[in-house]
Amino acid sequence: MAVPSWRKWLAVGATAALVAFVALQRTEAAHLLRLLGRTDWRWLPAPVLCEALFQSNEATIYWLMYRVMGHRTSLPRVIRLTLAAAFVNRIAPSAGVSGTALFTERMARVGVPPSATVTVNLARYVLDYGAFALILGCGMIYLSLHHELTPVEIRAAATLGALILALLVVAAVLVSMRSALVAVVTALARALNRGVARLGVGNAVSVDAAAAGVDEALQAVAVLAHSGRSTAALVCMGFFIHLFDLAGLWSVFMAVGHPVHLGVLVAGYGLAYLAGFVSLVPSGLGVFEASMAVVYASLGVHLAQAVLVTLLYRLFSLWMPVLAGYAALQITLKEDRPNAQAL
Repeated sequence: MAVPSWRKWLAVGATAALVAFVALQRTEAAHLLRLLGRTDWRWLPAPVLCEALFQSNEATIYWLMYRVMGHRTSLPRVIRLTLAAAFVNRIAPSAGVSGTALFTERMARVGVPPSATVTVNLARYVLDYGAFALILGCGMIYLSLHHELTPVEIRAAATLGALILALLVVAAVLVSMRSALVAVVTALARALNRGVARLGVGNAVSVDAAAAGVDEALQAVAVLAHSGRSTAALVCMGFFIHLFDLAGLWSVFMAVGHPVHLGVLVAGYGLAYLAGFVSLVPSGLGVFEASMAVVYASLGVHLAQAVLVTLLYRLFSLWMPVLAGYAALQITLKEDRPNAQAL
């Protein structure tokens, strides 16, 4: 897999610089710098630790899913791939496809079927967004009780909740109609091959491979859904994805000397991520930062402090993992022939 060009890095850096510039202009640079100078740096190891726990928890989710499906792999390898895939997703935005492709190709080298890795990635997204929907709901309840919700916030939250619910329902239906879905995929593969054949080209896809891949993926989903204690553990770990993130954000607030109510913390976090999701901007760059600062300012945090908290939080939750992911990707790309015996 080719390493992305320096131009993408330049674009990301320029965007970050623009966001920082706008933030400085809007909140008076001198005031922001004074706040930064008064920051209690003793709190800053906490968000670093929370981010490390966040990444480890996410990798452990993948690792446990593989074990439930009968594929034993080393946790350090999965941690490296999780960081590398996150890095690829951020510099080559494709709704998670690019990172999943890297994950799939590298795990296939040690004998894990692509269908299993695709299923694991999809299940992780279900856990992530399901937990986020609940956290966002708690934030919206707090705002409805203590602050006034805008129509835009209500519609956006309702739309995201309905979308997540619809995806869960669709997933449940597909798993329950396994044979019918395999038949549909087989028919689509044959139709695609017939269409390609008219152009004088060979088969576009293997019908048997497509049907087998879908069947294996649905079997994997069924195993994950009925694994008892492992399923309960995975659901809990899905919530910890966001709990570690919230803990890191809270420690940043403590560092700048502005403790916040739990409801305020969750509301600002949820609405900022919601804005980043619906904006379709890679990693929510610019949109996330502006939304979080504005929401916290509207909930009683001084705008300068809200901006500083946002910038520090993104430093730990976005840019620090980017550096770790780059290092993990370099290590991953050097693994020419992974030894399956090391699993």
